[in-house]
Amino acid sequence: QTQNDYIQEWLPHKEEFMKVLLDLEAPPKPQNCARCGVEGGYRCPDCIHQPLFCKECCRVTHQGLLFHRVQQWAGNFFKESALHMTGAELHLGHSRAICPLDLPSASHASGTCPIDRKEWEDVDDMPPHLWRPVRSKYLTMVDVTRVHFIPVCWCQCKDAKAYPIQLLRVKLFPATFEKPSTTFTFAVLDDFMRDNQDELLQ
Repeated sequence: QTQNDYIQEWLPHKEEFMKVLLDLEAPPKPQNCARCGVEGGYRCPDCIHQPLFCKECCRVTHQGLLFHRVQQWAGNFFKESALHMTGAELHLGHSRAICPLDLPSASHASGTCPIDRKEWEDVDDMPPHLWRPVRSKYLTMVDVTRVHFIPVCWCQCKDAKAYPIQLLRVKLFPATFEKPSTTFTFAVLDDFMRDNQDELLQ
C-alpha cells in the first residue's frame, strides 16, 4: 500500500479521531483525583491515561518523576504548570526520603515546599516551569522534556558525599563542581551525543 492508500483508509474515521482528540483536552467527569477522590486540578500528560490529581497527590505520585510536565485546570482549559508548584522536591542521599539533618522547619518535614510568588522573578510573561526562583535551594535541571527548576534537599550527614557526587548518583551531571546550580540529565546528554554522532556520520 502507498501512503495515499493509508490516508484513504483513515478518512472514514476522521470525525471519530477528532472527537477523541478533543475529549483528551477536557477534564474527566466527575473531576476527581484519581488517587484520593477529592476534587482534582492537576493532570500529567506524561503519565499514561494522563490522570487527574489533587495538588498533594500530584506531588506524592511524582516524587520520583520530577521531569514530568504537569498541567493545571484553569476553569476552561488546562494551562502549563510545573511540579515545583505542587511542592515536589528532589531528595538526595536517602533514596526519596529527606535527610534527617536537612529539616529546617516542621513544614519542610512534611515533604512539602511552600510556594511563595515573591520567590520568583519576572513571572508574569512566562510559563511556571520557567519561573526562576530566587532561593539557592533550587537547581536548574536540563532534560529532554524541557528546562526545570526543582528544589533540592541535599544529604547533610557526616559521611555525605560532595554535592556533585550526590547529583551523579541520581543521573544528574553537574555543570560545575563547586556549588553546582545547573545540571543535565543523562537522557539529555545521551541525546546530545547521538545528535553529534549523526552529524559526523553525515
